[in-house]
Amino acid sequence: MELIRTHGNSLMSALGKSLAEIWKQHLVRQERRVGYWQLMNMTDKALKDIGVSRCDIRRKIYARHD
Repeated sequence: MELIRTHGNSLMSALGKSLAEIWKQHLVRQERRVGYWQLMNMTDKALKDIGVSRCDIRRKIYARHD
């Protein structure tokens, strides 16, 4: 019975870690979507002030940051 309890706990722990990683990835995607929306809704003048051109927005937001 102890073997089942121990194995079950490790399974739940692994499942919890997987769910936490999925949630973390979801939050990153949401933050990027917000950033993309904010930049796309800025004026060309405002974008120029911060040194971003409209054609670079997607690349800057969705570029891999490893």
